[in-house]
Amino acid sequence: MAFMCKKCGYKSNEVKGGGAIPDKGKKVTLKATRHEDLSRDVLKSETSSIAIPEVEVEMQEGTLGGKFTTIEGLLHNIVDDLKKSSFQMGDSTERREKMAEVVDRLNLVERV
Repeated sequence: MAFMCKKCGYKSNEVKGGGAIPDKGKKVTLKATRHEDLSRDVLKSETSSIAIPEVEVEMQEGTLGGKFTTIEGLLHNIVDDLKKSSFQMGDSTERREKMAEVVDRLNLVERV
């Protein structure tokens, strides 16, 4: 589903499931070795999870919602989500530092 306002230029893309969840899901693995790999299009459903073991990031299903974007756009969404996370705003300095390290590692992925 897409929405665009001609007056103000606002655009949104929202991906909604159109059917039942298949009995057997499919795991897709992408190894980005070049910067061009980050410009690949991806359709992320609301029921998919994301794992980036190289930077110790795992996001459960439902996180980030459904969207059509690029790998780079998905990385930006993950970074934005982590920055807004209540864990980063907590009282623990150690936890804030750990979250900052994860965000830094994700930002390094963009420089593949």
